[in-house]
Amino acid sequence: MPESFKTRIMRWRFNLFPAYRGTGGWVTYIASDWSEIRVRLPLTWRTRNYVGTLFGGSIYAAVDPIYMMMLIKLLGPDYVVWDKAATIRFRRPGRSALEARFVIKPAMLEEIRAELKHLIAEIKTVNQEIQQAVDGQLVDPDTYHLNYLDRIKIMLKNMLKQLGESRTWLTTQKSRKKQMGYWNQYKKKGTSFGLNHERTVATQVG
Repeated sequence: MPESFKTRIMRWRFNLFPAYRGTGGWVTYIASDWSEIRVRLPLTWRTRNYVGTLFGGSIYAAVDPIYMMMLIKLLGPDYVVWDKAATIRFRRPGRSALEARFVIKPAMLEEIRAELKHLIAEIKTVNQEIQQAVDGQLVDPDTYHLNYLDRIKIMLKNMLKQLGESRTWLTTQKSRKKQMGYWNQYKKKGTSFGLNHERTVATQVG
């Protein structure tokens, strides 16, 4: 499947993005439907380690964000995608340029959606069970009940932590949208918008 104009522009933006550019990797292809991405990591003075092979950190960093980006595009705005953990195993030294191909097939995408629906249903069930456990009164609780309540408290703390992380991400996204809205207005109206008295006062106050 050939690239589209939008994915070609995105590929250029990806390669110019400072965080990714620093890895030494180079995105060479993005399918028009985001189902496939190809990455190339050349062996240069920037990616060469002490013993003359590809630096493991460059290998890891060059491929780290790819699947997350693909899922963000493929799942759409109704889903929030986070890359929270990953592992890598170096099979042998990289003595020349390396290439990686990432593919997400429609069947895999449907499996992810199905698993997420199942997870949401399970969370609702767990919430009901937690509420019942909190509302219920224990008479002369034994060690099992105390351990069980401790596990519930730990689970609740983890859930609150995850909710906090999600809230922080959403706040950041809203802030970015506001900033983009400001610059779009500035581009359209020029200095007349930037020097507008009401906007200046509002910015200084807020």
